[in-house]
Amino acid sequence: VTDPESDQAVANTIGSIGTAALAGIMVEKIPVNVLALNGIMPTVESLENGRYPLAKDLHFVTMSPLSVSAQKFLDFIYSDRGRDIVKGFGVLTFTGKE
Repeated sequence: VTDPESDQAVANTIGSIGTAALAGIMVEKIPVNVLALNGIMPTVESLENGRYPLAKDLHFVTMSPLSVSAQKFLDFIYSDRGRDIVKGFGVLTFTGKE
């Protein structure tokens, strides 16, 4: 089962509870109630200030040589515009290529 399928199953099952990535819920517009953890809602701000403790890392792994298309994609992802887009979906970004 994929994350979107799991999220939709929770949304379609009355009284269910499940885990999901906030970004996935926001992107797919899944009609679920997002719950607080220890009284803290999952937001970019609560991740940034360290109050929300549950997060997962996303890494891009590439092989050499990198294709022109792949390089353009990564350049966009790491651009200010790319970062702004994902931040709007609950993704905390860092300032440089880690």
